[in-house]
Amino acid sequence: MTRFLKTITLFLIPVALVISLFSAVYFASGEYIGTREVALRMAQGEPILLGLAYRDDTRSMKHLIASEVEADLLILGTSRSMQFRGQFFNTGSFFNAGGGVASLQEMLFFLQALPEEALPSTLVIVLDQYFYNPTWNIAVPQNFSDYGFTQTSYPHNIHRCMQDFILGKYSIFDIFNSSSSAYGMAASARGSGFYEDGSYSYGFAILEAYTAENALADSYRRILIGSDRFEYGDTLDAGVIQKTEELLAFCAENNIEVVAILPPYAPSVYTYMQSTGNYTYIDALYPTLIPLFRQYGFELYDYTYLPETTDNMYFDGFHGSDRAYAAITVRLSKESAILAPYLDETNLTSLFESEGHSLTVTFE
Repeated sequence: MTRFLKTITLFLIPVALVISLFSAVYFASGEYIGTREVALRMAQGEPILLGLAYRDDTRSMKHLIASEVEADLLILGTSRSMQFRGQFFNTGSFFNAGGGVASLQEMLFFLQALPEEALPSTLVIVLDQYFYNPTWNIAVPQNFSDYGFTQTSYPHNIHRCMQDFILGKYSIFDIFNSSSSAYGMAASARGSGFYEDGSYSYGFAILEAYTAENALADSYRRILIGSDRFEYGDTLDAGVIQKTEELLAFCAENNIEVVAILPPYAPSVYTYMQSTGNYTYIDALYPTLIPLFRQYGFELYDYTYLPETTDNMYFDGFHGSDRAYAAITVRLSKESAILAPYLDETNLTSLFESEGHSLTVTFE
């Protein structure tokens, strides 16, 4: 019996050491901390980079912070709006709620669920083109209460930590040497996550390995098979257009000025999409929506194709970088009467044209 116990002990000691090591990695990364707790600290303006690897609380987190900060200028959209940096705008009352919704319908739910005092005076909405494509399907919740914060599972997350290390997704050295303001495995290991202003950093790892050819390859694959937000379509979804009018009516009733943009695709990706003839619904989108926006005195800009940008300013075929979004704000500084008080054309042009990595801009 003693021999058996010794054998078991010798077996368990290295297992315990491995579990202890990855437990230390997990806790050092801050992944274990509840998203709500970190979100409330971000709402207080604490410099934080929140990048979770093992749960996605983005929608609830963005709504909580938007409710707390009561920003005058609010950005709302999917991941295609997350590169609007607070530093682009001349205001101390800004929040980017990008990633807080996944569809047009959810934009109205998001706003309706905010406290009245948290509704913005100016709203920038990013209308992904595929919202209006009837062949793109997504399950839309009935209200915003369907979202909640995920409870962490220690055994599951330690197992994931081990798996990701074996797959080479992170370095233990990077975790233990990450900034004290980084929370989550993605933030600690790759520098990716949300800043306190709600905008998103793709992190140093993607910048180091980036090539435009590799970045756009998956989008070309999607176009070839017509899937994953690149579904083919030649008509617009009448139901979503109706929901757009409901959203604009809500904003008008609550004295919210609205600026909307159709976000850019990487130039060569957009050119290829056009060449297929399978995306004619996009051509009909602006002409159909602009009368609706003008009816309410709101603004809509079609930035589907930005010739001043290049492919290497995009993380993939439909997600522009900081530099691409600097180009958008340059355009808005010239074209938008609603956003004019917030934008300085000279400074924004300087940011867009500055030297450095094609995906980033440098703020002083």
